Amino acid sequence: MTVLQRRDARGFEAGPFRKFVVGAALAVVGVAAAFGLSQVIDQEATTTVAATTPAERNAIELGRAQRAEAMEQIDRALIEKYRPAVASSPAAVLHMQGLDVLEQYNTLGAQTKSASSQTGPR
Repeated sequence: MTVLQRRDARGFEAGPFRKFVVGAALAVVGVAAAFGLSQVIDQEATTTVAATTPAERNAIELGRAQRAEAMEQIDRALIEKYRPAVASSPAAVLHMQGLDVLEQYNTLGAQTKSASSQTGPR
């Protein structure tokens, strides 16, 4: 069997070189498609910005600034509304925690005294 006959018998088997060429071609097509898509997106973005007049851009920026200012006022109002009554210094926090522990101790002590007096000897 000659070399040509062996190639005919083998048919269109994908050899390592063919696999490499097909893979490289697919990679090139993918990169080209991604680059073309990014160019289309960039072109749409630049035409949108270029289509506005300076007066329109100023109005847009003014609207953004007014919305930001309104949101800041709302934030300040909410902070004032929900600010804790006690100062949040470390000493004040520790003091409040100590008062909570003392209150729990007194509550548990009162509960145990009332429970023991009812079940005590007669």
